[in-house]
Amino acid sequence: MSKISPLVSIIMNCYNGEKYLNEALKSIIEQTYSNWELIFWDNQSKDNSAEIVNSFKDSRIRYFFSEQFTDLGGARAKACKNANGDYLAILDCDDIWYPEKLKKQINYFSNPEIAICISNTLFFNSKKELPLYKKRPPEGHVTSQLIENYYISLESVLIKMEYVKKLNLFFNNEYSHIADFDLIVRLSTQGKLVYCPEILSGWRIHNNNASFVEKEKFFKEKFKWIKHAKLNNILKQYNISINNLEILTKAESQNTITNENKLNLKDLFLYSGSFKSRLKVCSSYLPFFSNILIKIKEIIFHMQWSEN
Repeated sequence: MSKISPLVSIIMNCYNGEKYLNEALKSIIEQTYSNWELIFWDNQSKDNSAEIVNSFKDSRIRYFFSEQFTDLGGARAKACKNANGDYLAILDCDDIWYPEKLKKQINYFSNPEIAICISNTLFFNSKKELPLYKKRPPEGHVTSQLIENYYISLESVLIKMEYVKKLNLFFNNEYSHIADFDLIVRLSTQGKLVYCPEILSGWRIHNNNASFVEKEKFFKEKFKWIKHAKLNNILKQYNISINNLEILTKAESQNTITNENKLNLKDLFLYSGSFKSRLKVCSSYLPFFSNILIKIKEIIFHMQWSEN
């Protein structure tokens, strides 16, 4: 590694994110690794987000106000065009990093085959904290594993830009909620993923997380991605994993959206994923039972994470 510390570009997209923004920005400023630039992409916020970011008098922060409002994937695609770094990291304005995040992760790239470094991360709110990984996640060439069971939380990621440049597309603005999944899966076809077994970031759970409130959009984007992936020359070799993802997404979306992607008995016999996921596929053939499982899961989640 060069004696000159490589530049890390940090992307932060913001739309009316004033509630937690100060904390997120402080967690960047307090990094022990100092050679970074923050691309702050203001997606036409109408709150005090601009005032908050501009209150940090730091020349490494570059503020951009979007000419038009876009969804999250489109905003990330636009923001990334302004990145100058050798590495890329992404932090949303309601999440946080711990001070050693960049310093510790960047050391893993001494291996030239590494394209992606992830760390453990803490799911948290004002009442509860829970680490994402209880055991070491898959490492190395992990494209199949990522397609079938995407296990990465974006705030934990550090990416080598050299590998991004090998792709014909950075963030794809055709996706909003799964734009990170799409990028990381494609990137994993170019290089290896490595895991840093320390909690270096935190993903804040609250009632406005898109993961929970816009499930229908997630499913629709997944079906769109599956359709495109089957035609992608690089991803074609992962057809078994793509088919498994399609069947599991059909099962998960049965009671959420109305579409043509319905399960049939053939799917049950074709599915070759994990035992736990196979149970999920099987249960979806029994709508009443499946609905009960979904309700139980929602109740347990509410009991674990409710701040009321």
